[in-house]
Amino acid sequence: MADQIDECFAEYPSFDYDRTQPSPREFYRMCNQFRWDRRPNGSHPRAREEAWQKFRAVLVIQFDRSFGVDAVDTGTREGICKSLELSPIPLDLDSMRQMSVAQHRLKHSAYNQHYISRMGPNLKIPVLLPNLFVRFLRDEPEKNPHYRATRYDSEEAVIRECKVSSNQARAIRKCNFSYFAAIMVPDADAATFRVICDWGNWIFPFDDLFDDGELRQDGTRARKVLTWLSSSFQQPLASLLSYDEDVNQFGDIVTFHDHISTFIRSSELEGSTDRYARGMQEYCCGTIDQVHRHELNKRPSVEEVFKNRRQSVCVAPLFVLMQLGQRIALPSGIFEDPVLQRLQELAIDLILLHNDLLSYPKEEAEGVPHNMVAACRANDLTAQEAVDYITHEINSRHDKIEHTTKELFFRYQFHELSGQLLVTYVASESSSKLIYTGASGPEGFSPRTSKAGCSRAKQSMYYSNHLI
Repeated sequence: MADQIDECFAEYPSFDYDRTQPSPREFYRMCNQFRWDRRPNGSHPRAREEAWQKFRAVLVIQFDRSFGVDAVDTGTREGICKSLELSPIPLDLDSMRQMSVAQHRLKHSAYNQHYISRMGPNLKIPVLLPNLFVRFLRDEPEKNPHYRATRYDSEEAVIRECKVSSNQARAIRKCNFSYFAAIMVPDADAATFRVICDWGNWIFPFDDLFDDGELRQDGTRARKVLTWLSSSFQQPLASLLSYDEDVNQFGDIVTFHDHISTFIRSSELEGSTDRYARGMQEYCCGTIDQVHRHELNKRPSVEEVFKNRRQSVCVAPLFVLMQLGQRIALPSGIFEDPVLQRLQELAIDLILLHNDLLSYPKEEAEGVPHNMVAACRANDLTAQEAVDYITHEINSRHDKIEHTTKELFFRYQFHELSGQLLVTYVASESSSKLIYTGASGPEGFSPRTSKAGCSRAKQSMYYSNHLI
């Protein structure tokens, strides 16, 4: 028998509604079918907003008809508890919420263990992904004029001088970080553009040492290598720590960063050297923390992983490189403004959430635990629930970015020069975020997603039933 939810979906006859599936999941599937995508400014099309208001209204009506409207009524609680199979019936709403969460986790833990025992850890679970990509590259973007000449030289320099493996060399060429850089800094001169490309092509194989390389569970040598890298923020590092035989084998890839650090130190932009050094130092601290956690086989909470990933994803230095490339000469004091810092943290969150969502199948196969999806599943969420949680976090940050950007511009609207430059900086930072999380250019570029073997967004993906 049709109910109000069925009637709501019946208003969209071209959508093949399946009433046997959870209605919220069907709503988001309908949004994907009709391409009601989130716009670059974070808003949704009017058709999607109207459909959401109708859907939310019928959900409330359906719930009220099923269970009643009086929250303190015993009959209402009994109906809800019967539906959720909660026993004994709790005395108040707070107790009922606590019992339902506990039972939900217990059921899904038992469900996962049942299927792992029957089907084995190789069982693949389909999950529905959110629409992650923004169609801002539908029109040909402005690209740096040095892109074609620089791409090959930068990639081959990293491959040759860092002595990476053949698999890493293929990944570097396939990733094509230079395309991302060409859109991010279209006005950069040849020398600055080359340094930015070198940094992007270098950071991936360097980071892999700690993700799935031989330093992933070697805290002692990992700390030495990261300390060696950190020393380049103050002085050329070719002579530093070279006596330590434990890490000399990593000398080529560590010292490659020396010319990048030297170039940034020579910049005339106020405060750029200190902010780059601080960003790279945070990356080093986050990376050594994840290595120690992996070494101790410690299971962190979702919040702990989130905090660590903000550092280890290594995005803060990218903002400095973007500023250098576009020659945005903001006073250094502006970067201490808590509103701008909050905006940058939100941008970092968006990048790491997209990265972890699409990189998870690859990292899961390699047993990498420092991933937001892995953290959610390790804390008793199913694969789809983990994806839904991260989707919620992505959407909430889009909303917060819009609010925070307005707040920031309001603060500096009467500072003529700083205000104009700040608009340029935030626009460039937003472009970097969009490109990094959503680029699918003519050459199939998508930086971190290419590491997961996924060059463009998919409607669905298969996760294994194995819990890291």
